[in-house]
Amino acid sequence: MTLAFILSHLAILLVNMFLGLSIPIIKILLGEWLTPSGYMMLRSAGVLVLFLVVQCFMPREKIALRDLGIIALGSFLGFVVAQYAAAISLQYTTPVYFSMTYFMSPIVTMFLAALLLHESISLRKTGGVILSIAGAAVLLINAPTNTSGQNHLLGVSLAFFSLINTSLFIISMRSVAAKYNPIVQTKWLFFFAFIFISPVGFNQISEQKLLSSAWEWSGVLCMLYIIVLATFASYTLMPFAMRKLNATTVSVYFNVQPLVASLAAIAIGQDTFKIEQPIAAIFVLIGAYIVSTARQANMQESSSKEAHSPKEDSSPKMDSSYQDELAHKEDSSYQEKSANKEEYSHQG
Repeated sequence: MTLAFILSHLAILLVNMFLGLSIPIIKILLGEWLTPSGYMMLRSAGVLVLFLVVQCFMPREKIALRDLGIIALGSFLGFVVAQYAAAISLQYTTPVYFSMTYFMSPIVTMFLAALLLHESISLRKTGGVILSIAGAAVLLINAPTNTSGQNHLLGVSLAFFSLINTSLFIISMRSVAAKYNPIVQTKWLFFFAFIFISPVGFNQISEQKLLSSAWEWSGVLCMLYIIVLATFASYTLMPFAMRKLNATTVSVYFNVQPLVASLAAIAIGQDTFKIEQPIAAIFVLIGAYIVSTARQANMQESSSKEAHSPKEDSSPKMDSSYQDELAHKEDSSYQEKSANKEEYSHQG
């Protein structure tokens, strides 16, 4: 394994650790310091400033107007809608319940592929979906509702809605992701996010405790972690890692997020360990694994069929009448040459 591959694995591991740890930190910010709109406005503004500073040391790159529209749509789906739903979700549930939905990313991808790309849903995939749903049911049935303002069913539903919009964001950005530098793309992504969220955020500026005289360093450090590590560093390291790692490897590391989030939340007292949590995680993970491997097997089978399919002869085929005419001409030419040869021998 080369140094580049080792660094790629380290980069994707750090990304998922940063994002996993951000979940309980976001809950702290929303519970003590910021409203969801204020949190999103500060996050988008802080990240935008960092990317603008970095781009000052990079060559300028122009983005086509149509692609800017796609990035704006991606920003609305992947940040404004998805992150706002995630922020509200964490007000109703714990990081453990919230992060459990991340295990269902392959399930969401499968349904979106069936809906938008008309991919078939096999019996094997259906079995994986049933297992994942059973795992979520184990978790939710044993969850208390309306305790200290918590409603786990509502919180998990919002988290699932956030996951759907994140998947739609990935699909919508696929056409422009390979065209431009990731730094430039992300700068525009958060520029549009700031434009979308700032009217609501500025309207609620007086409600943000972190921006008032009651601010404390603990809140500032939590917000700096979200801006610098969970967003700026993650968005910078992710493209670097994906240059060397395939999608399957990246999806395996994605499961680090809920593990880190759950351990951190339990460690700081945001949640308590319950036996149904690992049981539910096992069900959901096995279901997600079945769906992922089924999709990968279908892709490999399709590629294999294309590789072994008989290729048509690309050489031009002659019409039968044309072949007869050509044969007649060749026969006539042969007879003429024979006659000339015989005449030449008589003359000799």
